Amino acid sequence: MIKILLVDYNISSRKYVFDILKDANFEVKEAANGQEAINFLENEEFNLLITEVILPEINGYELCRWLKKNPQTQTIPVLIYSTIMEEFSQYWAKKQGADDCIEKPFNKNDFLKKIQNLLSKHNN
Repeated sequence: MIKILLVDYNISSRKYVFDILKDANFEVKEAANGQEAINFLENEEFNLLITEVILPEINGYELCRWLKKNPQTQTIPVLIYSTIMEEFSQYWAKKQGADDCIEKPFNKNDFLKKIQNLLSKHNN
């Protein structure tokens, strides 16, 4: 089963995304901040990281940089989402190592399509 780490400080937003992922038959672990995500990433294997940009302690960009610099986690694809995904934010996310971005609110089908594309790219 595909295992996804979902990182979002906002409980209602995290619950919404969690439900989309569970309904699509993914195994999902949740973290409320970047440090909690790092703790999961150091101790478990994941097929995908989905993170909000705005997080307490360690933001989504910093989390992405950490993940891509760590030999144990650098191959995990990253999807960053936020309400602030204008052109520069998408550019900056990709400079930090993100594989894709999506702006909130997003269409459920577009979101799942991005996930499937990332998983298929990184499993070949």
